[in-house]
Amino acid sequence: MTTQNQLEAIMAQGKILPDSKITEIFDELQNKQPSVYRFIYGGPSDTINLLHSDMANLYLDLSFDVVWFFRNKFGKIPAKCTRTAKKCTARASHCSFLLPVM
Repeated sequence: MTTQNQLEAIMAQGKILPDSKITEIFDELQNKQPSVYRFIYGGPSDTINLLHSDMANLYLDLSFDVVWFFRNKFGKIPAKCTRTAKKCTARASHCSFLLPVM
């Protein structure tokens, strides 16, 4: 379990990343988990932006915080799972929580 101090330290690191590093992380997410990337940065983001641009920016910031925390706590984003989640669980336990590729 992550302590409050650990969480704050991880999040503080994410807030000072240069744009080039953020872009690298987004590119990695898009390449390794395209469904997750589209879910975060596709339709939902665009829809929120139509209603309220500040809220859309907050949504994207918070979504990146989740990606950043995952990456720091569990390592780099695993490659997409090309099987159904059930079949993938038998071969690679890290796939069990990932969205299957459609």
